[in-house]
Amino acid sequence: MFQNWEFRFKDLGPVKDAALRLGDLTIITGRNNTGKTYMVYTLYGFLRDFLELVEKVMDNWGDEGGFFSYGIPLPPGGLVKNLIENGSFEIEFSKEAFDEDRTQLIRQMCRLYSHDKIDNVFNARAGTFSKAVFDVEEGNRGPDFPPVGFTVETQVGGDLSIFYNEDRLFFFYEKDKKKEIGVRADGVIQHFLLQSQIQQAYARFLFQDTQNFIRIPSCSTSARLAVSLFYPEIESNRRFTVRQLQQAKGEHDLSSAEIIRRFTSRYALPIDDEIDFVKAIPDFPSEWVSSEKGGAVKDLEKIVGGSFTKSDDILYFIPSDGNPQGERIPLHLSSSSATEMSRLFFNLVLNREDESTLFIIDEPESHLDTMNQIQLARTLVRWVNSGMKILISTHSDYIIKEINNLIMLNGSFDNKEELLRDLGYKEDDSIDPSAIEAYYAKDGGLVPCHKNAFGIEVPSFEDSIDELVRVSSVLGSRIILESDEDE
Repeated sequence: MFQNWEFRFKDLGPVKDAALRLGDLTIITGRNNTGKTYMVYTLYGFLRDFLELVEKVMDNWGDEGGFFSYGIPLPPGGLVKNLIENGSFEIEFSKEAFDEDRTQLIRQMCRLYSHDKIDNVFNARAGTFSKAVFDVEEGNRGPDFPPVGFTVETQVGGDLSIFYNEDRLFFFYEKDKKKEIGVRADGVIQHFLLQSQIQQAYARFLFQDTQNFIRIPSCSTSARLAVSLFYPEIESNRRFTVRQLQQAKGEHDLSSAEIIRRFTSRYALPIDDEIDFVKAIPDFPSEWVSSEKGGAVKDLEKIVGGSFTKSDDILYFIPSDGNPQGERIPLHLSSSSATEMSRLFFNLVLNREDESTLFIIDEPESHLDTMNQIQLARTLVRWVNSGMKILISTHSDYIIKEINNLIMLNGSFDNKEELLRDLGYKEDDSIDPSAIEAYYAKDGGLVPCHKNAFGIEVPSFEDSIDELVRVSSVLGSRIILESDEDE
């Protein structure tokens, strides 16, 4: 669903006005300090808090936690109470109502996010991004009408269904007596949970996303090496801060905000989430880190030259070359490339059954030599071809050049299998350029990169390489001239 949307960023740090569409593989390049990280972090925050934004907006649509933006009358006591007591509810509904609710939901979610959330995404002082605007524009058309209905299992027991037929919208709630919450104290919880799930389901209905778009994306930041190495110290610092906050009222004249500023570093939301992710890795079920790995994980192991495992909640790297005894190296003592890649490895392990989740990787080339950057480009394309959605922000000319090779391999050639073998590629090492959205960050905006059968044109890379070649040619010619004169 998100691939039909255009995300807009205005007055966001160095970003003045930029528009971004997601492809199966999305690439953002550009020079330093052009706003790439600002946009990636802001997008991540919006997708991460999507459900929370949906519910907050819908809570304001009616006195009983309404679900319709333009005030469709609800049954006495509200929709939730009616479904719990009667099991069904129907209402007159039109295409205009369908489109209006979807438009209002998107508009109000973006307004709420821009006003209340962007400061938090960057852990900035309130008002730092007061002028920033995040917005979403749908594609040329919204979802098809009539909309497709679907059924979801609720947390309170039973199935919730939403269907449309001719000019009426139907809600059905079929209770599961074995799971149903019966006592009055829990009845409040039942009402609250069911309301939340109706809101989520209705949002899915409006966006016509039958595969459930509500998945928290994963973001591997450029700070992943530092996070992997230092997260125990970071956690110790946090615990110390909590103790200071608990004592502040009785023993200190410092305000809570001042204590936080004095005793903690300030991390943006994606880095904070990455700390939590890395901290949780030792708790992963052991069977998740096993020898039975999918192709994506095996590709990553080839790049890093080994595998990862855990024992007694300690993470280890096992080199594959020159290690006949299978010696394990504690992750914090392994190479920077192994530590760096461990974040991607464990993300794949965690999400291996959910390949449609958006995976954001900031500077994937960090701590990789040129050959491994080329191998990583192939790996990213294989992940995309397996169904994953990838967004990268990169400075690597090697990654872009290799992706261009994979685009050219998408063409039709005589004896293509022989060509692939001779060039050292696999059968699935190719990508259709239509699956890629590529941008160059410049002058406070995003410039779409031109794509064709030969690949992606990235101005910054091409200009820099041309200048290097020019300087090299001038210097080389001078050296030849001087040597000729000396002779």
